[in-house]
Amino acid sequence: MSRSGKAFELGGLVIPIHAALDLQQQIEPIGGTALLRLGQGAAIKQTAWRKRRVTLSASGWCPPGLQALTWDTPMTLKCGLPQSVTSATASATLPAGRRTDAGYEPFARAHLAGEWRDTPCSVAGNTATITAVAGAIAYQVWYWPQLTVYAEPPVETFDQATAQARWELVCEEV
Repeated sequence: MSRSGKAFELGGLVIPIHAALDLQQQIEPIGGTALLRLGQGAAIKQTAWRKRRVTLSASGWCPPGLQALTWDTPMTLKCGLPQSVTSATASATLPAGRRTDAGYEPFARAHLAGEWRDTPCSVAGNTATITAVAGAIAYQVWYWPQLTVYAEPPVETFDQATAQARWELVCEEV
C-alpha cells in the first residue's frame, strides 16, 4: 500500500480495506462567513466560525460495517487519505487535528523544477522541520487529518450482479 492510501477509522472502528477499495475523501470548508460591501463598494469579509465537512465514499467487496456506532454523539474520524501544507521554507506549521498513530506520521517532499523528491522531516508540536534539498523551490508536508465529528449513518447499496457494496458517509466537524 502506498503512503497516500491507508485505512480510515470512525468512532474506534477501522474500516476494512475490502470495503473501501476506491476510497474517495472530500474535505470542504464550511463556516459562518459573509462578504460585505461598504458604501463605495469596498469588500470586508466577516467570519464568525470555520469548520470542515468530510464526505467519504467508496465501494468494495463488503459493506463498511458501521451499524454498531452511536450516531448521536461526537466521534473521532481518522482520515485515510492525506492533505498537505506547502511552504517556501524548510519549516511548516501543521494543523493540530492530525493523526499521530503509527503508520500515519507526516512526511515531506521537496519541489524541484519539474519533479518532487522525498526528504526527511521531524515534527515537534505542530512544527515540521524539513531537511533542505538544494534547488528546492518549495516543500510540502503531508499529513492525515483527524477530526471530532458528528455523522449520520452511511447510505449503502449492494449490487448482487457485481457483488459490490457502495456507500457514502458525511461527517461534520464539531
